[in-house]
Amino acid sequence: MSQKHSFLLEIGVEELPAQALLRMRDTLKKTLVQQLEDKQLNYGDMQVFATPRRLAILVKNLDSKQKDETMTVRGPAVAHAFDADGNPKGAAKGFAGSCGVDVSELTRIDSGKGEYLAYEKFVKGQEVSALIPEFVENIVKQLASAKTMRWGAYTHRFLRPVRWLTVLLDTDVIPCEVYGVSSQRETFGHRIHCPEAISLTHAEEYEPRLQSVGYVIPKFETRRQTILDQVNSIAISKKLTVSPDDDLVNEITGLVEWPVTLCGTFDESFLEVPHECLISTMEQNQKYLATKAANGVLTNTFLFVANLESTDPEMVITGNERVIRPRFADAKFFFETDKQKQLKDLRQGLARVIYQKELGSTFEKTERLAKTAVEFAQILKVDADEAKLAGELSKVDLLTSMVGEFPELQGTMGRYYAKAQGYSDSLAQALEEQYLPRGQGDGLPNSSLGILLSLADKFDALVGFFSIGQEPKADKDPFALRRMALGIVRMCIELELDLDVCHLAKLAAQVYGFENQGEIAEKVAIFIMQRLPTLYKDSGIDMRLVRAVEASKVYNPSDFNKRLVVLQSFYKGNDAAALAEVHKRANNILKKNAMTEGHQLQAEALSEPAEKALYEALAAAEGDIASARAKGDYVALLQLGASLREIVDAFFLDVKVMSDNPVEKDNRLYMLTQLQALFAEVGDLSYLA
Repeated sequence: MSQKHSFLLEIGVEELPAQALLRMRDTLKKTLVQQLEDKQLNYGDMQVFATPRRLAILVKNLDSKQKDETMTVRGPAVAHAFDADGNPKGAAKGFAGSCGVDVSELTRIDSGKGEYLAYEKFVKGQEVSALIPEFVENIVKQLASAKTMRWGAYTHRFLRPVRWLTVLLDTDVIPCEVYGVSSQRETFGHRIHCPEAISLTHAEEYEPRLQSVGYVIPKFETRRQTILDQVNSIAISKKLTVSPDDDLVNEITGLVEWPVTLCGTFDESFLEVPHECLISTMEQNQKYLATKAANGVLTNTFLFVANLESTDPEMVITGNERVIRPRFADAKFFFETDKQKQLKDLRQGLARVIYQKELGSTFEKTERLAKTAVEFAQILKVDADEAKLAGELSKVDLLTSMVGEFPELQGTMGRYYAKAQGYSDSLAQALEEQYLPRGQGDGLPNSSLGILLSLADKFDALVGFFSIGQEPKADKDPFALRRMALGIVRMCIELELDLDVCHLAKLAAQVYGFENQGEIAEKVAIFIMQRLPTLYKDSGIDMRLVRAVEASKVYNPSDFNKRLVVLQSFYKGNDAAALAEVHKRANNILKKNAMTEGHQLQAEALSEPAEKALYEALAAAEGDIASARAKGDYVALLQLGASLREIVDAFFLDVKVMSDNPVEKDNRLYMLTQLQALFAEVGDLSYLA
């Protein structure tokens, strides 16, 4: 059994960008795994490490060398390698020379397409120690494909200046060099607590030595959990609740090597400022964690994660409290100043704000939204006057000082200012909800007026950008139109809104006054409906079911979803496969053959018992089919189709559809058309065959 090794690589650098740390760590692992597989080296446990000052990987039970191989190298065809007397020609001599042997040492193989010269070449596997420098070089190249910088007098570029390089194979240092830095067995601990070098006698000492001596928790997940445990411990002791965002916790984890969570406070008077502003300041600017009381109300206590164990933690707390105070004071000043400005008076200022060069100013955007909102109001059963006012005021908070300082609070501040100025609660709520959902997994509007304004905003944007040829192309979507379309789809499905997106797009296009309103509206509607397959694919739904419903060409996402749910349930039943085959057969016949235009079924011309039975069954079910269609009862329609199964099977078995008699043929095609229409009410079942 070949010897196994432990391999350690650590690249020590100046502080890395916290938000990119996980991506860089994953790139490191992916690159090494790919190289080990390419070199056919087996390995066991693999651990990756990432802190602000290092990227590292430890591989255990790594093969000591590649396996020896005997490779068969194929040469020229024998027919072209020798002359008539059997003497080697240039092709044979050249091939033998490239292999470093005489022609007599070559063998012959039969490829199935003739005989070829060949040479069996023994390839000795390389020692892993000889391959490691190549691994390190390729890893550095991959990591350097991200945003890089130069430092000192060097011309090379990397994420941050490289300060040390640790490369060990068990106890041995493997000679490597990265940007003028040679490999060593030393690593470095915490910049403050352990600035001196830490010598490693074995690769597997890396994590325990850093943690016990160097004041560094090198594994990202361990460090993250340490932070969460500390946060939870403080929260429990102070009877607070903390619900940090995952991305924020990841960013904090990427900023520290030795986390120590502390607790600070701020003046309670700042709680008069909208809590969203305070939370945004704490999380976005300071990377603090806001806390709430048991009743869910924001408190004046915050948590923060220091990167060291201070001998005087109170001084660290005081320093952080001092930092947050002026930021909160600014927010309070902005809020009080903004409240003195009437939203309706600010609105004219939107004329100076460009929405998009070809689509005009933001003021013009609100004018369109007001008109579109009125058109949508009748459909969504919302008061038209309030809808118009919501459209007019929808973007005014963009001109406030608070939103200027905290752009992420647009809409939210509109709600606060509208309530402060006496507007209705429904209008104030709509001003905030117009931007929902902001992304995948985000919440949806809750109020009728909020739903209306959100739809109007998104349809105005989609129609406008499509009209100037700015629809998304490939992976480019600078105006986030796919996200808007997905938001429309989610609202329709999750809120069960019975809406025709093509009709809504036409209403939005009419407000613009385009000449080609119908064409643009249809493009927008198709674009919106194209979000559905992605949505369902992410949910793990069989895409054949989705394609079956897509074939019905509906422009109503809620109705699409209703059909899909019914079809998904039906697909599990015993009749699904048989009916799918029937639909497929009917489709194939009708694609190739058309009955005489305007033909009406002539019952007296029915001659075969099986076709008479189908005619009578369809006639008997006609009322039930019409009723189910009117109600959109797709379950009933599929059940009616299933009830005809045996009769339809007999029809296809006993009846020649393409009769030589034109009337008989038209009658039979007519009944197939009726069957096809019945199945197609839900979707094209032939996709399930």
